Amino acid sequence: MSNNQWGLAPGQYPPPPGPPVSGPPQPSYGSHPTQHAPAFGWGPQFGPQGPQPGYGAPGGPGPQGFYTPPRRSNRKGLVIGLSLVGVFGVVVLVGAVLVGLAARPSDSPTTAPSPPATAPTPALPTETEDTPAPTVPTVSQPTIRPTTTKPTVKPPPKRVSPQTVVTRDGFYFTGLQASVGCKDPGLPISNQRNTQNYYALVIQCLNKAWPRQVSAGRDQFRAPKLVFWSGYVQSPCTGGAQVSFYCGTSETIYIKYSDDMAMWRTRTDTLNRRYTQLWVTFTAAHEYGHHLQQVSGILPATYELGYDSRAPKEQMLAISRRIEVQASCLASVFLGANKSSYGLTTGMKARAWTFLRDNTGDENRPGGDRDHGSRASNAAFMRQGFATRNNAYCNTFTASASKVS
Repeated sequence: MSNNQWGLAPGQYPPPPGPPVSGPPQPSYGSHPTQHAPAFGWGPQFGPQGPQPGYGAPGGPGPQGFYTPPRRSNRKGLVIGLSLVGVFGVVVLVGAVLVGLAARPSDSPTTAPSPPATAPTPALPTETEDTPAPTVPTVSQPTIRPTTTKPTVKPPPKRVSPQTVVTRDGFYFTGLQASVGCKDPGLPISNQRNTQNYYALVIQCLNKAWPRQVSAGRDQFRAPKLVFWSGYVQSPCTGGAQVSFYCGTSETIYIKYSDDMAMWRTRTDTLNRRYTQLWVTFTAAHEYGHHLQQVSGILPATYELGYDSRAPKEQMLAISRRIEVQASCLASVFLGANKSSYGLTTGMKARAWTFLRDNTGDENRPGGDRDHGSRASNAAFMRQGFATRNNAYCNTFTASASKVS
């Protein structure tokens, strides 16, 4: 697969206008998590492991990044490989052999006649003409029946359709997410060390929050890897990038920390500083949402459903919106479960959260591809994810197209 991209070239979208006077903050820089096919950003994959596009950071009030699925060198579709092992057994039957020994018949003995009484001659001894042979009993040998072990042939696992995976994977039915008591690191996003530590602490908390629900959905949890970068980075998903993204091939979140530092430097009032910290937390949680899609199989299944560079662009955009809005909803489930410990119930942090929720969407990139969903769609799913703390309310693949526009 090549790393060609469709739509806008990978890069940072221009920052939105500054915050209105006395209004909520708006980030100057930021990424918008994006999900796509094999090897782009977030989630498990069906089909060959190869270069995958990367998913950018959340498309909220800040700039957004988006990578398209790589073009393949041939038309082979992505399939879930199932290995069938045939077991063959050989049964050997040994027949029983009966050996019969026939007995010879015996003749009756003959007695010689007595001499005449007038001639007193000594009696002749009785002579037996034939001595009968002893009767030999018939001997029957036991029938030998070898024990036959029939090979156990396991039927091949039933193939689950990609449509079933994206709409009814067990991950959706794991109930409420419990709080793990994580707190906002509270570090200033003023230098490389602080910014990287901030992200690492949020990812550490996410690694505590999600394993139970992934396992309860009968999927295998694996923590994502984390790479920090600035300037230029190359991954198995893309030859280069300008914003944070997730790569499903390497199951790695790639964070461009310099964008967050720039936001911190240019927005110096207290409200915007709180917003920048929340943006870092949300970006980590959104990209982690792509990873959850990967390990649950949802992301790979989208490749089979047509999230492919050969597909019509509108079809790809429609699937991309479902992927992206779902990742933001899953991020909101995590934040809702930990809203008290993160301080999102009152004050500036609550105000920053409301603004982020209501202003994340494709409208932030006028003229850009509609790949992350509208503000209304993002806000609706983020609101219910935050309120319910339940993955079932993040099922964008069963929602009508108008709900994920």
